[in-house]
Amino acid sequence: YKYNFIVLPWTGKASLLLTYILGVAVAAAVLSFLIKIVLGIYQDELKELSELEKAHDKINSTDPLTSLSTPEYAKDYLKKEMKISWETKSPLTVMMISIKDFGNINTKLGFHIGDDILIKTADYLRSYFPEDTLVSRFTGRKFLVIFPNTASFALQSRINEIKTGISKLDFDGSDNFTVSADIAVSQYTLGMSCDELIDDVTEKVVKGALS
Repeated sequence: YKYNFIVLPWTGKASLLLTYILGVAVAAAVLSFLIKIVLGIYQDELKELSELEKAHDKINSTDPLTSLSTPEYAKDYLKKEMKISWETKSPLTVMMISIKDFGNINTKLGFHIGDDILIKTADYLRSYFPEDTLVSRFTGRKFLVIFPNTASFALQSRINEIKTGISKLDFDGSDNFTVSADIAVSQYTLGMSCDELIDDVTEKVVKGALS
């Protein structure tokens, strides 16, 4: 048998159009797949970078010996809390704790004993105060604690508790000596700068040590 096929005039153009559409669809699918791969890699890199930045910030904001906050971090935190205190008219108090005769301890007993005292004191302060209280190693022998929404009179009763707690800590060679601390508190008043508040509590600690 002989078959005669009728070729419509638009059949060739339709085939080309269909081929073009399929080509575009495949290209779009491939492009979408590649974009997802690139975005996935980019997001992974961003996540890794973010984690590295957080680790870097943590290193810069943490004292390597005691694992408490650094003075720089404590000051930044204090400035933020001072702003909140000013806006909300809520109390804000800082406490400074200074190890007595720390220079003599380092000289007579060795720096390893001094380091052990700082580490054990830091551990005690970290466990004594609530977890959300910022405790920092502020200078060599001084610790600064920041109390938002707290008036200074509310902390007076804690001073003797902390002094007693520090004196009972078990340090290297503690059988031969007892560690004691000078402690003072200062409450933020409107118009005070961060440095003025810290200077005020530092002055009180020094006066306490001399009295």
